[in-house]
Amino acid sequence: MSTGASMDERFTRVRAALHGDGFEVIGTPGCLAKDGAMGVAAAHRHARNARTGEPKRAYYVEGTGRQAGWLMGALAEPDVSRMAGEFVENVAFAFFGSAPGADKGLLTLVKDVIVEIVAGASARMLPDIPAELLSEIDGLEEGCRAANPATTVRRERLLALNLGIDSLLAHIYTGTVFAERGVHPGLLRTRIGCNAFSISGDAAGGRHFFGRDFMFPTADVFQDTACVIIRVPDPSGTSHPRAFVGQGAPGMVGVLAAMNTAAGFATRRARG
Repeated sequence: MSTGASMDERFTRVRAALHGDGFEVIGTPGCLAKDGAMGVAAAHRHARNARTGEPKRAYYVEGTGRQAGWLMGALAEPDVSRMAGEFVENVAFAFFGSAPGADKGLLTLVKDVIVEIVAGASARMLPDIPAELLSEIDGLEEGCRAANPATTVRRERLLALNLGIDSLLAHIYTGTVFAERGVHPGLLRTRIGCNAFSISGDAAGGRHFFGRDFMFPTADVFQDTACVIIRVPDPSGTSHPRAFVGQGAPGMVGVLAAMNTAAGFATRRARG
């Protein structure tokens, strides 16, 4: 989708394309704008969350990292809030073999260690994160505030979601930091990771495709917020030159799995 066309033209084409894939645009007039970039939210006519009955969603966002982040935050503030709140707070406990809540002293100790690791890791990793992705995180916070002035979304929570969790897992896998603070390594457990697959040769039409499934704990949140994200970058930028469609959740920058306009799969996560 070329961002050179007028917004009305782009919206008409995006709405038609979404309709062809079973999605209907949500709201009136159906799109948001941020400095010339457009964002659209849509709900599927038939595919629904088996537990909640809510239709699965798709989001189309254009522009720079900050513009795309703002649009996503403004379109999906409730889901960004859940990912940066409930998900961040609860996902770590999926890696403990016994329920931390059974012992208030242990629960407090574990929470303190987690906060220390996540906060420290997020600060240390900032210099290594591409400016475009940090700008997208800032845009997410701004968009959420624009949609809901009382939002609980904060930059530090978005950093924890996108940077700190990966660092936390590194410590859970080794157990050293927890052991040093009185949490027995026997309480820690590592889950089976995501499966990767590769298809090449005749089966792939002479091309090579790579992807993976999602086997990370949902913290009883991700299954509700998971969505399709269609991203069209600013044509003047260089960090993300191709448009792509991917699977993710509002609040996460980067993608879990995606296919770009060159019809290749990508599994890069932009969390450090």
